[in-house]
Amino acid sequence: MPSLLQVSSEANVSLFWVLLAAVLAPVITRLTRKLIPQVVCLLGLGVLIGPSMLGLGDPHGLEMLKQLGLGLLFLSAGYEIDPGELQGRQFRKATITWSVSLALAIGLALIVLRDQPWLSAVALAIALSSTALGTLLPILRENGLLDSALGRAVLAHGTVGELGPVAAMALVLSGNGPWIGGLLLIGFGLLTVFLAWFTRRHARRVAERMVTAAVAREQPDIERFREWFVHTGQHQLTQGLLRLIMLLLTGLMALASLFDIDVALGAFMAGLCLRLIVGKDTEPLDRRIGVLANSFFIPVFFVTSGMAIDLAEVGAHLWIMFAALGIVLLTRGLPVWLAERFTDTGSGLTTSSQRLQLALYASAGLPIIVAVTEIAIGQQIMSQALGSCLVAAGALSVLIFPLVAKRLGQPTARQRKASG
Repeated sequence: MPSLLQVSSEANVSLFWVLLAAVLAPVITRLTRKLIPQVVCLLGLGVLIGPSMLGLGDPHGLEMLKQLGLGLLFLSAGYEIDPGELQGRQFRKATITWSVSLALAIGLALIVLRDQPWLSAVALAIALSSTALGTLLPILRENGLLDSALGRAVLAHGTVGELGPVAAMALVLSGNGPWIGGLLLIGFGLLTVFLAWFTRRHARRVAERMVTAAVAREQPDIERFREWFVHTGQHQLTQGLLRLIMLLLTGLMALASLFDIDVALGAFMAGLCLRLIVGKDTEPLDRRIGVLANSFFIPVFFVTSGMAIDLAEVGAHLWIMFAALGIVLLTRGLPVWLAERFTDTGSGLTTSSQRLQLALYASAGLPIIVAVTEIAIGQQIMSQALGSCLVAAGALSVLIFPLVAKRLGQPTARQRKASG
């Protein structure tokens, strides 16, 4: 039996290689002119340093860091969702489209995995019906699409493509059965909304009292307060705020565990709760969450997930990886394209290329694929080989589909000549 010192030493060595991969990933992305997304680089470097290739590190000693990375990934996804946009026609149409996608994916998964337990098919379908909104946002922002009709349509489908699979994971993969799982899911959601409402109401009251007290003071005191805030207190307030965010995250993850719901939903609801508390002015806090999550924890999650991929299994079952990629296009991309082509979704997309772009963007889904496979493998309802192939297919979807969508959006030589 290895000693505690030996286990600690192995974990430290593994953490060094993981962080080296996290440092190299954005460099590789920049050298490839951002053709390879950073998430794909992180996974690929994880495979490289993992047991299936160089064997430089082992992910088993980094489970807690990986769990926090998963939590912050889903917190960021929940925080990206604007509750005000969940009531419009575009969101309702996107919800119907995702439901069709999930039903198609379940049907195909039951056929493909007919010799496996039905939960394996459902887990596969949930994974393949997701959309990587958090991964797509930087791509849309960089291409100047975030405020366009296409960008808003991707946000609608991406929101449902993250919220729907997370809820489905909690409902089906919790081990409580659909009915009890549904009741626990509703109760957990109501508790989270109440927490957000209570916190926002009292936080506003405390802030109003602080402002009233500050205005009532004489000028010299206010000047000293401003000096303290700008030069010293701002950093202390940021540290305290980030600690409160981590407290909210870990608290709702722990609460989800007590409800026997997957912790990913607790993390997602923590992000949604935080968005409800903050309101519309989200940009300052968004930057702080981005620094907290993307500088360490989320890269650790993706690198360690890559380390868990069995490259030999992927090589032996390449057909599964490509079949999964085809199923994603068939069950996720095709319904989105059909909905835009034959119904009025309110998106404002008018050209065939825009509809194809939207279908491709909506089909890119890696983070939830990684999360679902982690849960399914942990519950022994999915094999390691299938999980590795699904993650590899998710990496390809994030690599290929946005790249093709970007090419479709570029003007042709004839269009450039006509505009010139």
